[in-house]
This record gives sequence, C-alpha cells and structure tokens, in this order.
Amino acid sequence: MKRVLQILILLFGIFLVWYFIIKPNDYNIHFKAQTSAGLAYDELLNWSAVSDLPESSAIKDPELYKELTQEVDLHGATYVLNWTITRINDSITGINAGIKQPGKSLINRLLIPFSNTRYEEQTLELVKNYK
Repeated sequence: MKRVLQILILLFGIFLVWYFIIKPNDYNIHFKAQTSAGLAYDELLNWSAVSDLPESSAIKDPELYKELTQEVDLHGATYVLNWTITRINDSITGINAGIKQPGKSLINRLLIPFSNTRYEEQTLELVKNYK
C-alpha cells in the first residue's frame, strides 16, 4: 500500500512539472476547416487585414503552410498564438491554436481547470473570429 501511494505521488508530481513548466501553451483549441492547408495559412497571414477584432498582430517564425506564431493585442491584453496547420486531405485541414498570455501563464493554468475565466472567453472569441 505504501509503495502504491509513493508511485501515485510521483506520478502526480511529474504531471505538475509537465503542466506548469514543460507544457508550451496555456490553452489549446483544435478544429477542422473545410479548406486547403495553403488557404488556411494565407488567411492567418492576412487575418488582421480582413478582421477588425485583433488590434495589432505581429507574425514570427513562419514555417510555410505548417506553422506560424502570432502576437495579438485584444482588449488591452497581449496573446501569443502558436498556429499549427495539418493537412488531413485535399479539402479538410486540421488547425491547432496554442495560446499563451505572457506574464500570466501561471495564474491562467491554475484557473482554467476550475472556472471559466476572462482569458478563456477572449481566446475562444479570438479563435472563433478566425474560424
């Protein structure tokens, strides 16, 4: 019994280290789009031109038709969105938005499992606007 408890505590500790230190994003949103990977990528690059929701947007580290990182200012808060685009077939693309809020990662990760936060609402609004 003592050995089982030690293993459970160890596993819980490993999970906490992964969740608070290693995990790259605070919040992830996955969805499928009925479009090609190239069109989805181009729409992300030109998102600020066709939408008025993000106040400003800076694009970093683009990997052609696969990944890009965007910095967006929304309602006075800065978000870093790590977009990953995966081609499923000719007409369906899987899109993953990994979202971080610099300087507030710890508090966001603490609150997300237990309550609906303003952070969650704003990030969902942001990704729905793109979708």
